[in-house]
This record gives sequence, C-alpha cells and structure tokens, in this order.
Amino acid sequence: ALDYAPKRFGLKYGNPPTIVLEYLVPSSGKLFHHKMKIPSLTPEANIKEVVNELMKKHSLYLSNSKISGGQMEDLVRKLMKKLEENKKILPSAKTKLQNTSDFGLSNNKENTKNATSSSNQSNTTS
Repeated sequence: ALDYAPKRFGLKYGNPPTIVLEYLVPSSGKLFHHKMKIPSLTPEANIKEVVNELMKKHSLYLSNSKISGGQMEDLVRKLMKKLEENKKILPSAKTKLQNTSDFGLSNNKENTKNATSSSNQSNTTS
C-alpha cells in the first residue's frame, strides 16, 4: 500500500480536463502530484460513472478511506460546468485554440529559426 497523506486537489480546465491530487509521503516528507486526466469528459456525462471510473483507475490514490466519492463528484462537476461554459462562449475559437495547441514550444522555436535563417539567406543572396 502507498504510504501517503492527501493534501489538496487542483483542477486543470484544459484539454483534457484533469484533476490533480497533491499528496505527502510522510516517510520522505516530500510532496507529489498525481494527475488524473479525463479525456472523455463531456458536459452531459454521468458524474457517478465518471467518478467510479476514476476510483477504479486511480484506486491506489483514491482509496475510500482517504478521499470521499462525494468530494470527487464535486470536482468532476466543476470540470463539467467549465466545459459547458466553454461550449456556450466560443465554440469556434475553442476549436482554433485546440488546433494551435498541437504545436509544442520547441516546434515554434524551430519554425522561427527556419524562417529567420531563410529570410537571412534571401537577404544575402540578393
């Protein structure tokens, strides 16, 4: 069994929606984060089913004696509410953001370098 003490939860509203559990390992005195991604979450999802799935998939961290199903339901509900809000506000902009987020930072730097070096080359050849 994992020797840990749950400290707090965080929510990431990005894609995919994620619940982050911060926990302390008493033997080392160190804090760690365990991320629980929920890629299939929709505003219409059944909260109890989502929580049951999380409890099964992350049972090592979400043992009933330490974390209640009710608390997990509240966290999932908050993520679902945000998904619903995002859907109402800007569905087209959200799609656009998701498409651009596929490019990592390193790719952007390389693209900038390539663009800079190619423009430099065109300047030196003329």
